[in-house]
Amino acid sequence: MTRKTSNNCTIYAEMHMVFENDFDVYSITERLGITPTNCKTRKETRISPLTNKHLEGFWTLRTEEKEEWDLGVVLNELIESISD
Repeated sequence: MTRKTSNNCTIYAEMHMVFENDFDVYSITERLGITPTNCKTRKETRISPLTNKHLEGFWTLRTEEKEEWDLGVVLNELIESISD
């Protein structure tokens, strides 16, 4: 995601894992030892008004926003946070 403010550019990188079943997304946190930015099981998501079913479960990891033009900087930060 990129947001331009005057001559600066604010960017961050985000990784999502999305599950259409009842997968325990909290087990990802336990196995990787990484605290996600946000996660919810399917049962914890809101109900879609179109299908009357819960939306997908997800596990998300996001970097901090940076004043940066080089996308590689935030991508490397994201990769480093999951590669340890």
